[in-house]
Amino acid sequence: MQSSRHQALKDFLVEKRKKAGMTQAEVAKKLRRYQSFVATVEGGHWPSLVAQSPLPLVRSLLLDLGRSSGS
Repeated sequence: MQSSRHQALKDFLVEKRKKAGMTQAEVAKKLRRYQSFVATVEGGHWPSLVAQSPLPLVRSLLLDLGRSSGS
């Protein structure tokens, strides 16, 4: 069972990606990860490292999405 914080983070990341007009594959390329990693995170099946410390991933993703959307 996911915590409400994990659900909120998952929803936030999906929303930001979609607002930036990016696919999971495009986000993965920017993060230097596989598309399956992004799908795993968005699906809430967090790898233990990400679940313990998601901030570096979130920070990288938001910086890249901000650049992509012109924010």
